Amino acid sequence: MIPSYLIPQLADLMESSDANDRYHGAMMVRKLLFDDMDEPPLAEVIDGGCLDLLAENLQHDEHPKLQFEACRAIVLFAKWHEREDVDPISFFSDQKLLAERL
Repeated sequence: MIPSYLIPQLADLMESSDANDRYHGAMMVRKLLFDDMDEPPLAEVIDGGCLDLLAENLQHDEHPKLQFEACRAIVLFAKWHEREDVDPISFFSDQKLLAERL
């Protein structure tokens, strides 16, 4: 289980210039959203900038594993928001990018 207090460090990983770091950051956010089945820290993920960083990482066509992991995390985020009747698309700073990628 990934503790939510690591969200700032996960955001730092996803901002790294190293694709491997970005991949591991996205994977850890996905695991955080998946493992916390009762109530994942959605607000903390948003406030920590992770959701926007996941969307940005969809741009890296040269790193399909990173794109896949970012997409998996976004789908989990959307799944949890679906239960709350919230449109997860509205949380992305670049909605056009998300629409093009999904």
